[in-house]
Amino acid sequence: AIPKPNRNSLEEHKASTYEHVHQIVEEGIDHCHELHESIHDDDDRNRPNRNSRDLSGRVGLTNLGNTCFMNSSLQCLSNTIPLTDYFLGYDYRGEINRDNFLGTKGELVTSFAELTKYLWLGADSSFRPEGFKSDLGRFAPQFEGNQQHDSQELLAFLLDGIHEDLNRVRKRPYIEDKDCDGTNDEGDAIAAWSHYLQRNRSIVVDLFQGQLRNTMTCRNLQPDG
Repeated sequence: AIPKPNRNSLEEHKASTYEHVHQIVEEGIDHCHELHESIHDDDDRNRPNRNSRDLSGRVGLTNLGNTCFMNSSLQCLSNTIPLTDYFLGYDYRGEINRDNFLGTKGELVTSFAELTKYLWLGADSSFRPEGFKSDLGRFAPQFEGNQQHDSQELLAFLLDGIHEDLNRVRKRPYIEDKDCDGTNDEGDAIAAWSHYLQRNRSIVVDLFQGQLRNTMTCRNLQPDG
């Protein structure tokens, strides 16, 4: 079992800057590992050479067949510190959107959050992500079994699933797409992003999403073509 960190009130978290939330998380992690150390003080033979605080974020994920694609993706997300701070230092359950038919009613994001806790608050140097793998297969049958898959495809599905589970927009308005003729790209981009945020707001949008502009030039086109 993972000890619960000593955290301040949710109201204080909501009023805090990111730096303050990060400080709270660091203090909570220290508190958890102090508990781990006190629990194991009477059994020095089974204690690792380093203290459990050294393991925070450095816990290995056991390969469940050919699941290195999943483990590497999860480690990348785990070490995206603002995302980890969100799950360790904020009441993410209060943002779960259980009415969103595009989500999993919070099951996927809860499974990911529990995995994050093991990677940062646990006392073991490795962890078997069997529970998360099982949940992943339930919501994305293409990832069932222990075969190799593409890491980018997994990340795309996982981030989208977490976003839909945590989407703060409870009732999405209908917004008609505007045809753009290329004469006001900056204005069109601002309007498109504003419309997107009216339908999508979550920690995933805050940290991972944005806009890209693609330009295609035909090198064989005559100047007067």
